[in-house]
Amino acid sequence: MELIVNGGFDTDTAWTKGPGWSISGGKAVASSAADLAAISQIVTTVPGRKYRVSYSCSTKTFGLFSSRFGGSQYGSTAAAVGPYSEVFTASGASTEIALVQRSAAAPDNVLTATFDDVSVTDVIQATAAITENGDSLVAAGAVKVQASAAITEGDDVLASAGEVGPAAIVPASRTVTI
Repeated sequence: MELIVNGGFDTDTAWTKGPGWSISGGKAVASSAADLAAISQIVTTVPGRKYRVSYSCSTKTFGLFSSRFGGSQYGSTAAAVGPYSEVFTASGASTEIALVQRSAAAPDNVLTATFDDVSVTDVIQATAAITENGDSLVAAGAVKVQASAAITEGDDVLASAGEVGPAAIVPASRTVTI
């Protein structure tokens, strides 16, 4: 489930914009953002649960940037356009998600760049939801299989992107890869 509201910056809503940040033309725009200035949003989280933050930097003139989670956990510092993705563990019931300028040293002490496609989703660990039951592996509840993952046996795909419910049973005599 997507936790971010207006992650495509289609409107100038739902985001708190620090100095040097704006929303324009369907992008978050950093115009000489400095001193850890950020654009941020508070999302509801579950303490101890892992979440994936992904975003795209579409243009960058100068500066360094990263994502920030909960005000103190930073993603990897980046300097180039492209897609980015980080996983973090929530420590509270609500978490600030931000894109932030990351350097105090010249010439990277200001950020001029545009960002889009911000997304925050649960990281679901299927292995925690699959148990051995006699001679079968049984999904206890719904297990979401990410688009980049599949449950396979040899060349046969047993499940891919989508939901696998409690009725999905894989006999234990089969070797499966998740």
